[in-house]
Amino acid sequence: MGERSEAFSLRRPDGIVAGTLSGDGRTTIFLHGWTLDRRMWRPQIDKVPGRLLMIDRRGSGESSAPADLDREIDDIDAIIDALGGEPVSLVGMSQGGRVALRYADARPERLRRLVLTGAPIDGSPFAPEKPIPIDAMRTLLDAGRIDDLRALWHAHPLMRFDGADDLRRLLDDLLVECRWGEVLAPSALSRTRADIFAKAAWISIPALFLYGEQDQPDLLASAQAVVDRNRAMQFETVQDAGHFVNWTHAAPFNARIGRWLAE
Repeated sequence: MGERSEAFSLRRPDGIVAGTLSGDGRTTIFLHGWTLDRRMWRPQIDKVPGRLLMIDRRGSGESSAPADLDREIDDIDAIIDALGGEPVSLVGMSQGGRVALRYADARPERLRRLVLTGAPIDGSPFAPEKPIPIDAMRTLLDAGRIDDLRALWHAHPLMRFDGADDLRRLLDDLLVECRWGEVLAPSALSRTRADIFAKAAWISIPALFLYGEQDQPDLLASAQAVVDRNRAMQFETVQDAGHFVNWTHAAPFNARIGRWLAE
């Protein structure tokens, strides 16, 4: 994970939130997507300037705290306190970006900047062409058909990309290691709906939406619509990239977010 990396562990009332801390300078916390863990950010270690904390969100990786999307704002509060209390930046991928936007709405005074990639936006009017088949996945889980469950998610457009054999191997491992009972629990998908799409015009934190140009159309349309209403936000795409732009196109991704976070 890098020459200067060290383990991070924070005790919460219901378990541990684990992570990897590296580098020096201003702090940026990285939030991975649904069914993934902090290994998703390997291409950013030692490539993005500053003090970087990649955490395993609840229900994922080495974190023992159970999946609960509605408790993640409190987790981030506790992490910032543990790191010294200074405002931080957040980088959120996919569902991790959803969490980052919720945090920006709830705790703007604790943030410097945001980077969102492939993030769904609560309350968006743009419906996905192919939603994540949660009900079918839960049915397969209840029937003990885990291989079929993994195959169903692996075939979804969000999980598709070109090239990057190392990413393919990682995703294969993550699908095996995923705690499906947790990530498919209602708490992992949120019991509340914060209408961030409607509130986004008033979020004051500078935010960069950096998406792959081949990501899902609803995600791209939602991000563009939000940015059109907020001068503190920017929307950019990386050519020929999809949902996993931070890995498949790491060099331009790292360079752009590095400049953004340094401003």
